[in-house]
Amino acid sequence: MNNLMRNIAFAATALTLVFSCNEESMPDVVNRNLAAVDFTASGHVTKTVFGIPDNGDYPVLWTENQKVALFYNSQTGDQGWTDGAQYVTPVPSKGGLTASFSASFSKEESDRHSFFAFSPLGALKWMGNEGGEKVVYAILPADQIPHMGTCDEKGQLLVARADFTDYPENVPLAFTHLSAYGKIARLELPEEAFPGESDDSKIEGGGIVGVLLETNKPISGEIYRNFDENTVHVNKDATKYIYLDVNNELKGKALRDVFFACVPMQLAEGDYLKVTVYTTSKSEKWVKTINFSSSQALSFSSGRISSFSISSDGFKKVKIS
Repeated sequence: MNNLMRNIAFAATALTLVFSCNEESMPDVVNRNLAAVDFTASGHVTKTVFGIPDNGDYPVLWTENQKVALFYNSQTGDQGWTDGAQYVTPVPSKGGLTASFSASFSKEESDRHSFFAFSPLGALKWMGNEGGEKVVYAILPADQIPHMGTCDEKGQLLVARADFTDYPENVPLAFTHLSAYGKIARLELPEEAFPGESDDSKIEGGGIVGVLLETNKPISGEIYRNFDENTVHVNKDATKYIYLDVNNELKGKALRDVFFACVPMQLAEGDYLKVTVYTTSKSEKWVKTINFSSSQALSFSSGRISSFSISSDGFKKVKIS
């Protein structure tokens, strides 16, 4: 092709989420010499929903629901502006284990050709350069809609980088997770929350429809990654709550296996987790505060799933004004 138009195939390696004890891990311009790049993503890592677990591994499968942001060398951009970065929709293979997408970049005369990827585009705040190093800022949503066996895919923040000395035709991308993940293995309310109902967790027309998690530390909001230092940071002023809308197939008298995404953080001695549960009753909610001590902690790490349960003990009924 003219102007050094060449195809580059991008292959993104997917990750898995692995459960162990109460923590589950994810195996982790002018004269633009436009070069067309074909990306192929493989494995279990990105955009994505969780697949059916196999021996404790939760595959993370590709979908077409969220775009991928692609950057070449020093390109920068946010959701509304870019100086050459490309925002593309992946085309998943059957079963979602692989995906392909393509983009065109202005080839630079350089001995360094670096490609950076971020997903999902909807969570991108800014990708750019600080002090000569590549960084990405993203917003992990506080409001999430989990589904059966998976967290809200808008909360699965993933990044990848690939470096070459010569401009390549094929680019494998190995994605890693910025997000940490939690799984509420079981949440129960006192029996009086659903008087006269059976013990079956699923209730026709009624049940738990929402769960608000509040902490004294940031649990959602702004998160950023330095590609050169391979470090993940959380803005100290990030959001201190997550709301899970479970008014779908998850709704029931009790909740089981509700997944959510959060920023990497730890709740330890002196910290608290306030849990507010909303039901189909429009007049009351149920509130419980868990205070952590030196003998207990709950850690959330990038690419891992921390599993915990919330018993009915300690919940208090509060009128909704």
